[in-house]
This record gives sequence, C-alpha cells and structure tokens, in this order.
Amino acid sequence: MYIGKFKSVSPRAVKPAGILKTFAERQKCNLTSRYQEQKFPFDTPMWDGGVGKTILASIVYNDASAETPSQEAWWPYEQSAYLLDGMVRLGILEDDENLLNVFRKNLSYMLDHPNEQRLLGHCYNDSPSEWPMAVFFRAAHAYIEAFGDEDAKQRFIEHYRNLPVETLGIGFRHINNIEGVLLCYAWSNDASLLEKAEKAYRLHNAHYSLHLEDEFELFRNKLVSDNGYVLHGVSFSEAVKLPVMLYLYSGKSEYLADAEKGLQWVLEHHEQIPGLPSCNEDFAGRDPLQGYETCVINDFAWALGYFLMATGKAEYADRMEKIFYNAFPGAILKDFTGLQYLSSPNQTIATAGSNNSFFFRGTATFRQFRTDHSAQCCTGNVHRILPNYILRSWMLDSNDAPVAALYGASSFSGVFNGKKYVINEKTSYPYAEDIAFEFSGEAVDMPFTFRIPGWCKNAAITLNGSALELPAAENGFCTVKRLWQPGDVLQLTLPMQVKRCNERYWAHYEYGPLVFSYNVPCTLHREDERSLAPCDVYPAGAWNYAIAADVPVEVVKSPVTEFPLDVPPVKLKVKAQKITNFDALELGRYTPEVPLFYQAIGDSETIELVPYASTLLRITAFPDLVERKVLNCHQVLVSDIYPYDFRKSMAEQQFLPEFLTDGELKNHCHDLVPERTGYCDLVKHFKSPENGIAYMAFRIYSDQARKATVAVSAGDAAEIFF
Repeated sequence: MYIGKFKSVSPRAVKPAGILKTFAERQKCNLTSRYQEQKFPFDTPMWDGGVGKTILASIVYNDASAETPSQEAWWPYEQSAYLLDGMVRLGILEDDENLLNVFRKNLSYMLDHPNEQRLLGHCYNDSPSEWPMAVFFRAAHAYIEAFGDEDAKQRFIEHYRNLPVETLGIGFRHINNIEGVLLCYAWSNDASLLEKAEKAYRLHNAHYSLHLEDEFELFRNKLVSDNGYVLHGVSFSEAVKLPVMLYLYSGKSEYLADAEKGLQWVLEHHEQIPGLPSCNEDFAGRDPLQGYETCVINDFAWALGYFLMATGKAEYADRMEKIFYNAFPGAILKDFTGLQYLSSPNQTIATAGSNNSFFFRGTATFRQFRTDHSAQCCTGNVHRILPNYILRSWMLDSNDAPVAALYGASSFSGVFNGKKYVINEKTSYPYAEDIAFEFSGEAVDMPFTFRIPGWCKNAAITLNGSALELPAAENGFCTVKRLWQPGDVLQLTLPMQVKRCNERYWAHYEYGPLVFSYNVPCTLHREDERSLAPCDVYPAGAWNYAIAADVPVEVVKSPVTEFPLDVPPVKLKVKAQKITNFDALELGRYTPEVPLFYQAIGDSETIELVPYASTLLRITAFPDLVERKVLNCHQVLVSDIYPYDFRKSMAEQQFLPEFLTDGELKNHCHDLVPERTGYCDLVKHFKSPENGIAYMAFRIYSDQARKATVAVSAGDAAEIFF
C-alpha cells in the first residue's frame, strides 16, 4: 500500500544537463573522485573491510590524544556511508563506472559478512549501533533501484526481518532504520515489516518519553509538543520524515498531521534565511549570525522530499529548491575543493579560529573551508546534496505520469501505458524565468504535471509557441493532459520579483528562488600547496551597510555563463548607508551581530547584491535603517523570582499584583544598578531556577519629541511578557 500523491523515479531515468551538469562534473572531479585525499575515514577501506584498529575520537581538530578502539566506534561507518551514498548516486547520474565500482566493493563485502543473527553491517566491530546501516541502506536502495540487484534486495529484506523490534525502537538513532524497513516492505509486500515499523515507532515514543536525558531522540510526544524543544539538527531532520513515511505506507493520517505540526513549529522558531533550520549543532533560533550544519542541508531536504511525495504540496518543493540553490553552494568553495561544517547568512570571516557558535566557539575548524573537518560527517554528507536534488527533480504521480517537481536543466526518460518518451528540460533556472520542456520518443497520451512556485504570481505557458491557458493549480501543481507528439515544446514562464523580507531589526532580499547578499570582498589563503588544502577566507573590504525599507531595487541581468556561481548573471542594485557598530570583527576574529543601535556615516551609496550562492563572505541580513537612541536607565527594580508553570495559561499563573505603588515597589523589589553600557543583566544578578518569573520596573525619560524606546533582550531560555 502506498498512498502518496507522488513517488520517486528510477535513478537511471534522470540525467543532469546545463548548469546542473556543470555542477555534477565539478563535484565529481574535485571532491567525490578524490575522496581518499579527505583523510579519515575516507582513506580507509570503509565498508569494504573496515576502518582500522583505532580512530581519532576528539571533535577538536588534530587532538590526537583522544583515541578509541574501532570496536567501539560507529561514526566512521556513518561518515563513510554518507560518502558512499553520494558517490553511488553521482555515479549513476554520470554513468561513471569508477565511482560505481567503489560502491560495489563496499556493498559486496558487507553482504558477504552477516553476523550470526543474519544481520548486516556488524562485521567490522563490536558496536551494537544500527544507525550507520540506516545511512548505508539509502545508498544500497539507490543502487538496487537503478540496476535491479535482486540478490542484494533479498538480503536487505532478510536483514530487516531479522532486526528485533526492540533494537529498532531503542538505541541512538536506531529508529531511523524505519526508512529501510518501509522501503523493504514496498519491495516485498511483507505486512510484518509494516507492522514492525509501527510497533517500533510506538516503542520509541514510550521509551524516550521516560528517558528525556537522551536528547538526540525525536519521539512522537516531543514532535507534537506545544512546549517547544531544542534538538540536534541532523537528529531532527532524520527523524521528522519517519511519521511521513509511516503515513505513506499505512494510510493513517495522524502520522502526517504529527509531522507537519512538528515541522511547522521548528521552522517558525528556528528557520534560517536559506530555508533550513539553524543548528550549531542544536537548534539556535532565527538570528542570521547562527549557523546551519552542511549535513542538515542534505538531510533536511531529503526529509522534505517525503513531505512532498506524501502531500503533493508545492511549498515543500519550493523549500527544497531554496536550500539547494542557496544554502548548498553558499557553504562550499565554488570549485568543490572545500566546504564549511557550519555556514551562516551573515559571515564576514571563515577561518580555522572564527567559529562564532557556542558549539566549540573559536576552537573547532567548523567555519573554515576544508575537506577534513574535525568531525567528518559533513565532509561525507556534502557528496549527497547535488545527486539527491537532481534525482528528486522528477517524480511520478499516482498513475505513473511524469511530474516536474524541482527545476533545473535535465532530462527524464519514462514509460506510460507502454509508450516510451523523453522530456528534456532546457533552462538556465534559477537565473532565468523560462523553462522549456521538449518531448521526444513515442507519441503518448498522458498528463504532465509541473509546479508553480509560491513566490510566482503570474505564471504563463505556451505550447509550440502559442499561448495556452494555465490550468487551475492543485497545491501549487498544474497538469496538462494531451497527446504529446515528438517535437512538442511546453514552455513555462515564471516571472520573478524582488521581495524584501523584514524580521525583527534586519531584512534580506529575495528574487524568485534566490536569496541575495552583499559579497564581502575577501582574500583566500590555503594552508599548503595542495588543491584540497584547508582554506581560510579573510575580509578585505567593508560590509557595514544598512538599507532603508523604502528604497527601490534595480535588477541587473547579464548572459548566463556555463557556471554562474563564478559570474553571477543576476544582480540587485540598491542604495545603502554605512553605519557604525557593524564595521569590525568581534574580538578581531568573529562575525559581528546585526546591531540594534548605530549611527549613519556619510552619504548613501549604491551597492550590488549577488546571489547567496556566489558568495564566500557575505551580509545577507542587513540592519534596518531606523534611528534609535539609547536611553540609559539609572534605576531598575526587579521583584523576587517565583515559580512559573509554562504548561499553564497566563490566567492560571500566580502572579504578584502587576501595579504597585512606589512604596510597594521598594518593599517587594531589588534595586539593581545597570552596567556602564546602560544594560541590566538579570542572569548576572540572580541565579534563577528553571521556570522562574520576575517583574521589572524601570523609569526612563523621553527625548524632546516625547518619544522613548525600550529594548529588552531575552536569551535562549527566557520569555518576556508586556
């Protein structure tokens, strides 16, 4: 049983072209084919015999003092499975036998060495972890779907039949093997596998609801909680797709409802400008200074693909495109010779010591562009982003008719009612508004479905040069049904408009699926002469610009080159104002925060914004050009801290009276002296318990225009009520 609106296609049915082909060639030549130069564990046999006797275990790069016997380590197999998944998919897309043969060797060794329980993936060490297999299976699934390896298919079906439900439901990320269990159910139609997946999901929820100390697990009660939570970004991305898949194969709508509710909450509280959650490595809010892990670029988009297949909602495809065309290229060197572990919308330096996140602040190499980070998960995962996007750009509807789900130059070969056809998608998207679908092969009477992005308001289509009425959209997808003849061309035009997106005291600009940034002038410095040597990127020019909300924006276009990341074919010109308090690195080594208070400097000037994808150092979130004055408080009165139950409504809280006389204030409150900067830090003055509440009372004087502004800042663990 499968009830999705869309479903995946055979990996061999899709081929990249145009810009995507150039992307794929660069990745293959400069990253994927040179995997052994990217150090441990990629310089070992990996799943083709194991990674060796000992491994470096420290997360801080080059700390060789911490070593762990490989018998206890699962992460080298997770990291190498990431690489192998990307490698086999890219090998399929590129028809590259060298890449495919590397994967075949790893697959063969693993299949030939089951343990006594006939479980796969445990021949390398004594680790009981099933998490690496959840990753490796995705690579095996792509290979089996592409080449029809029936022996491998049956071995995996047997593996998941033999995997105990208790092991599947309990253990670090073990639950993510539900993806493999359900895909084996789709292969075999063995109802016991679906039953096992549902039972394990219930067990996982029951167990981890009582073991909240296991913070990496996203169990059902946490997913749907109204109280909020902070979670590891990869753990969320891997687990949020599981109820979607359970819905796809069981038809139980509550699974999908849970997943959509949980996803919406995370995006509301933690979405970053390029479309994915912040995670350093845990969720970190919406501030543009916070980073997102390169692993999450892939894993979150992979999860969104299941949401798209389950619902047929274009909003999920829109987000997948936004992540791929912005977050992904924004986190790599454009020749695919280095990547960041953590990347941000605002980053004005990217060196070995510039990690501004509180997760190993200043100590790990996470912001530097390199292929051998202290933790190699992102180095493995980056190989998957491009092939996953291309392979999911085409899907099938419930009747096996083609769906153009994600846009980019490519071709799709399919069969409908016995008729073989090919659709060539010719476009310079996302840098151009026109997409041409050219049909060849046999004449075929079938529906063809394509997406109208949510940002597009006036889409239009032509058929063989003549205007055609755009069909009514369903969840953002339109369908044209006709007898498609060889040589037919359906052209889709998606007009793009500049959009200013305002948030708190900053704003950013979008144009169609592209996010735009100020490209901070920079210099690059390799640590040695190797082309894959770690690369530091230093600022070499100013970035301290603010942009008023009402200034016009000019769109400047030029011809699209073979690789537009190098020469951006679309730019935005806008008037900007230099400001103070945003013109220097924090402590000389970190990207500064977007300032709330500043002063304008000199006259306005015209600056160019370029696609986020074309930048290494950038300002994406600009301070809003609003004049504010700091009015220092000379006295702050704060009440005692008393219990606050976040599970109850405001009306149910046991508050002190909100309005007190001056005498009552003095009797009930502590008199605090503000810092020299005019700020009053409550955490410094009170060692408050969790879930505590306090009142603040303060008096300020307005300026001559009788205007006054109060700025109150809350950290990650605080809320403010007015």
